[in-house]
Amino acid sequence: MSLLEKFREHASEALDMIREHPVLNVAAKAAISQIPVVGDLLVEVYESSRSSEDNKMVQLGRVLERFEHFQQQEFESLKARLPNIVVQTRKNGQALGQVLELSEGLIKQIGGLSEGIDRNHGEILRIQEEIRTQSSKRVELDSSYLGDRIFFFVHLRRLLRPTKALFFNQLKLADAILHNVPGAPSGDGLDDDVRRFHDQVPEDRRSAMRALRRHTDDMQKIHRTVHRLLGRNRAFAEDIPELDELYDHLSMWLAKYELLRTDDRMCLVFAGAAQGKAFPSEIEQKLDQKIAELRGEANL
Repeated sequence: MSLLEKFREHASEALDMIREHPVLNVAAKAAISQIPVVGDLLVEVYESSRSSEDNKMVQLGRVLERFEHFQQQEFESLKARLPNIVVQTRKNGQALGQVLELSEGLIKQIGGLSEGIDRNHGEILRIQEEIRTQSSKRVELDSSYLGDRIFFFVHLRRLLRPTKALFFNQLKLADAILHNVPGAPSGDGLDDDVRRFHDQVPEDRRSAMRALRRHTDDMQKIHRTVHRLLGRNRAFAEDIPELDELYDHLSMWLAKYELLRTDDRMCLVFAGAAQGKAFPSEIEQKLDQKIAELRGEANL
């Protein structure tokens, strides 16, 4: 996959994420930051903008919609010009609108949306719109219908993608919180350790504990969405048996989260490994293989 293809794919995934979260939370920022070349810069532009949250979210959504349709020349122009916009936003806090104007201007300058895409790309756009329409209407899908199969596996892959970034951020925060706390070990029971040693954590690390809890709450929202999608569409496990393992893992994780949800000391949740219900390590690879197979079947 080329850098431009990755750029468009991650822009589309980030757009799906911010549509699910009306406020730009940790999960959405993680998704945006994965956009090659411009992701981190775009997050900085958003956070530096002085516009209202509602206005910024509308502008950000429009920017990502434009990014989905970029061609190579537009992409190269964006790479060259976006860093200067970041410099400007640090001065006046208005650069999110400039990014939108830039992305729209580049598209118009280099042929426009309708004139600049070939037949295959147009078909992909049509399927993406169909996917979004289906997503807003229903969750139960027909595993015998190619359109539903494409939607299911692509949507599941997009939901799972930001969890990896969130998970590693959690590990870093937890290690930092427990560093040099007397008697606090680290390892498989890191979530229980953070809770047990909560009162012994120095005051200057309490903000990190709050951030860790926010990460976990964000993870819960994603896990619950994935769990619901899998639970209503168990037939798709015939294609990838590991989906049943993922469902069992998420059931265990969500059960532990609910047990601890009202405990103010809870910042982190690990679950499943001790019960033989660990997160299936190859699930992302299997999903990528299935999506590639379905693209071939649909001549995409």
